[in-house]
Parts: sequence; structure tokens; C-alpha cells
Amino acid sequence: MRRRAVLWPTAMGSDYLQGMSRAIADTAYLIALVTIIVLKLAGVLNWSWWWILAPLWIGLIGIIGLFVVAMGWPSKAASGEIRTHEPRINE
Repeated sequence: MRRRAVLWPTAMGSDYLQGMSRAIADTAYLIALVTIIVLKLAGVLNWSWWWILAPLWIGLIGIIGLFVVAMGWPSKAASGEIRTHEPRINE
């Protein structure tokens, strides 16, 4: 019986690799954020705290914005201000 060569990514599964890459990205983000905060506390950086913590609040604003767009709020059609698909009657 002949053995088949199995490459590492297919052996591990794509879901596992996607999860690992997400974990690596999250870890790198956290390390960068902590490093910048430590440099600010050590007096190496003269940046404003707004810019030091910008990755946190910009991401939060982005998530809230996506939620608002996904929910369609405020929706003029839902409040009755816009009428859609009404047939026109010519008298």
C-alpha cells in the first residue's frame, strides 16, 4: 500500500489555521498596544492619550457604525416617511 504525502495545512484543517492566524493577529495587536502605553508612561512618547488609545476607540466606533448600518437605523422607510412600491393611479 502506497502512503500519501500530506501537507501540513491540509492535515491541520483550514478552520484551525484561520483560528491560529486570528489569534496571532490579536496577540500582535495587544502587544503593540501595551508597548505604546508603556512607552507613553515611561515618557518616551509625547503623544496625546487620545492617540495612544485610538486603536480602542476607533475600533469601537467602527463596530457601532457597522451595527447602525446593518440595523438600518434610523430608517425613514420604517417610520413611514418614505413610501415604497406604491402603484401610481392615473385618473
